[in-house]
Amino acid sequence: MKDKITAEAIWKKRKACVEYNQSIDLYDTVKENENFYVGKQWEGVNAPDLDKPIFNFLKRVVSYFVSMICSDDITINIEPFKDDENGTKSLYCQFFKEEIYALFERQKIPSKLRQAVRDCAVDGDAAMYTYFEPGFETHQSIKGAVFVENTENTSILFGNHSSSDVSKQPYIIIEQRRYVDSLKEEAKELYKLTDEQIENIHSDNDYQENKEEKGTNQLCTVLFYFFKSKGSVHYVISTKHLILKEDTDLEIPDYPISYFSWDKIKNSYHGQAVLTGMIPNQIYVNKLFAMCMLYTQRMGFPWTVFDRTKIEQVTNKIGQAFGTNPDVANKLMDFYKAPDFSSQILNLIDIVINYTRDFMGANDASLGNVKPDNTSAIIAVQEASSIPLQMQKQAYNQFVEDTIRNMIDMMCATYGTREVRMPVHGQKGVYEYMTIDFSELKGINYSLSIDIGSSSPYDENSRMQTLGNLWDRKILDDAAVFVDSIPDKLLPNKDEIIK
Repeated sequence: MKDKITAEAIWKKRKACVEYNQSIDLYDTVKENENFYVGKQWEGVNAPDLDKPIFNFLKRVVSYFVSMICSDDITINIEPFKDDENGTKSLYCQFFKEEIYALFERQKIPSKLRQAVRDCAVDGDAAMYTYFEPGFETHQSIKGAVFVENTENTSILFGNHSSSDVSKQPYIIIEQRRYVDSLKEEAKELYKLTDEQIENIHSDNDYQENKEEKGTNQLCTVLFYFFKSKGSVHYVISTKHLILKEDTDLEIPDYPISYFSWDKIKNSYHGQAVLTGMIPNQIYVNKLFAMCMLYTQRMGFPWTVFDRTKIEQVTNKIGQAFGTNPDVANKLMDFYKAPDFSSQILNLIDIVINYTRDFMGANDASLGNVKPDNTSAIIAVQEASSIPLQMQKQAYNQFVEDTIRNMIDMMCATYGTREVRMPVHGQKGVYEYMTIDFSELKGINYSLSIDIGSSSPYDENSRMQTLGNLWDRKILDDAAVFVDSIPDKLLPNKDEIIK
């Protein structure tokens, strides 16, 4: 008989994972990368007399990477491996597709995906957790909806530290920090714990010992412990000393977690962020600028030199005046200007910034620092500059596909019988409504493919130019098709024009 899972056993596994993260300096690296990304680049520097300028060129490169990889133009294609005579399986796959599109819109999942890519570029990894919220109001007989939320790489713990393959993990732990009072209310209402059990919920202060956190004395660590048993994923919710929710079968085949890294590191489930390794260059640029600014403040204005045997005092707060005993070249007063600092310093700063951006894979054309005289040429340059991002793009595409698969599995396990709507073919904006049992969709062997469009700002211009060429050459002669092919934001009232 299998031993019962205890809170102490889960906490022990969590501690082993945290110790591994500390051994690779994950928490310190993530904190430093986050500081440099948001602009806190002088933290901990003791230089009270020195101005602390910030020229955050790293953030601009990361923002460019996120915009190149992410796109709101996500097309979902779900088809059965083999359909039946009535086409029922194809219809069910269409149900999945429409429901996922609705979830994407209602939960703003594209913005969460952009946040995931940003976290991946800055922290090294990104993760999304799919779960079922039973209390969500659907205005149907059955409540609840599937939700997706971002999870930081410091809060997701893999049982096998040397592998990033989610499906092959012996267990996965997701950490959350919750206020003690709200957690006690949830334990009483949702988990039906007794008052004696709830008294074991209290704050803990050993959460990622090197991670700063305000109000720690009011927060408690909650662990979501996932594992597989007999081909199905189970989970347990616990604190350090109390099981909140006992072993529960999710009735899904894979962990409801999608995960990807920016640059994979062998024998580690954590990857390396794009900022890691480039921070010394940013520090060097900031220091040079700070010293240049200090020099111009102290030496940029001429000094007043006077003969103090003849003039008692001269006030000059900007350049500072000082007196001498002998005559100043037989003058009562003279001025002295310090030499300018070498222009090579500013040239060196430009070289460091340009080299750093080039080695990271972002040039002037990709960042938009060019005059858009030739759209085709700019697109060609941008496509060439995006070649180093192909591995990240492929990993992101797989990440989105894994997220959608998790959503489908979770819907099959939790939705029950619901009313769904389907668009009527050939009638835009017209829907028909049907009632289906989502649990019957589990046995469908389907093929899922995700098509993520390009995110270049010049794509729409290129598309319009291509449409114009097709029309001019009479290859496309249907005006309705021509108008319908124009991007919606370029022509919002397409339907009225087609009518």
